Amino acid sequence: MFLKYAVLGTTVYAVGVGGTLVYRSLQKDKALGEVTDEHRIKVFEEKSIEFDDHVRQSDGAFKMDKLRKRLIEFTHSKPDARILEVAAGSGVNSEWYLRSAPTQKLVWTDLSESMLRLARESAKSNGINAECIVLDGEKMDSVPDDSFDFVIETFGLCSVNRPKAALTEMLRVCAPGGLVLLLEHGKSTNSIFSFAMNWYLNANAMAHARLWGCWWNRDIQSEIKSLPDVAIEKYETHHVGTTHFIVLRKPKKALSLRKT
Repeated sequence: MFLKYAVLGTTVYAVGVGGTLVYRSLQKDKALGEVTDEHRIKVFEEKSIEFDDHVRQSDGAFKMDKLRKRLIEFTHSKPDARILEVAAGSGVNSEWYLRSAPTQKLVWTDLSESMLRLARESAKSNGINAECIVLDGEKMDSVPDDSFDFVIETFGLCSVNRPKAALTEMLRVCAPGGLVLLLEHGKSTNSIFSFAMNWYLNANAMAHARLWGCWWNRDIQSEIKSLPDVAIEKYETHHVGTTHFIVLRKPKKALSLRKT
């Protein structure tokens, strides 16, 4: 009986302390203010090479490169595909695209010209031809509706102010029957460890966002489930539920996709 109450008391204490720390961290975040687009662009412009090195090291440590490869390989099924990669950054995914498909149209966008300079170098070194354009993923007004067979984003929803707007835009420019391919990090969905993981992510979210321009605690699953008229063909989670591997198919019927 004593052991039972000891465990219960310890659990209540841990939850109380954890809740207090999260509350304090959130209050501190509010005091610091939002991470603006201007700040995010400045981070990417000033730290493009450091950012690229950080991403590649992280990919190696957590085997993200295998997930990137799996995601990009969906495009191999259509050698003449029109492919848009949003928030392409420094072109980390370049080695996974088809090299022997000169008829494919490949467009990469990013907010940062410094990142795209690295992306052009990466594309050239991997033998692929990618058109690189500075463009905001939340407002792709210059891109016509239904113009790409595949729309890809890897670890990009964390770096926009309005994830729903970015997702809506990706679906808008995707052709009917086409795929939106996402690899994202965010709030843990793990049934056992989510409390601890999400406490850590929330407690350090502002510091991470200020350093890298990335909100790593976004509720990705809720954002995806809120999308109307979209088929979720695959939804996997990795790394204690914090990495989300997602395949969406845009219906062949007309969609009324409005910007949110």
